[in-house]
Amino acid sequence: MAKDTTKSSVINETIEMAKIHVFSENAHERHTAAITNAYAFFLGIFIVLFTFLIENAIPLYAFVIGAGVLLVGTVYERSLVEKAFKKDLLKTSELIEQVKAGKELPPLGKMLTQ
Repeated sequence: MAKDTTKSSVINETIEMAKIHVFSENAHERHTAAITNAYAFFLGIFIVLFTFLIENAIPLYAFVIGAGVLLVGTVYERSLVEKAFKKDLLKTSELIEQVKAGKELPPLGKMLTQ
């Protein structure tokens, strides 16, 4: 009978670790998509500004100011995404420690919406 309890405990730990894996992959995907979108936005607007400059639709100082504002915004967005990703990494570490302590994690849906 003790053998069945051990097997059940291993299965539960495996399930809990799978939840952590899905949570971690979801966090990585969200943050990778956010960074990609920020860079795509920067590049798209930069190309438009550069095209306006080449066509003499805007003066050089307007291009420099626009590109500078765009760069500052992109760097700020990147820092926000990195901060959120570090928070998710800490959450993943906490979840692993909970499993090591033998605690059951909340349902996966709840973990992903927190």
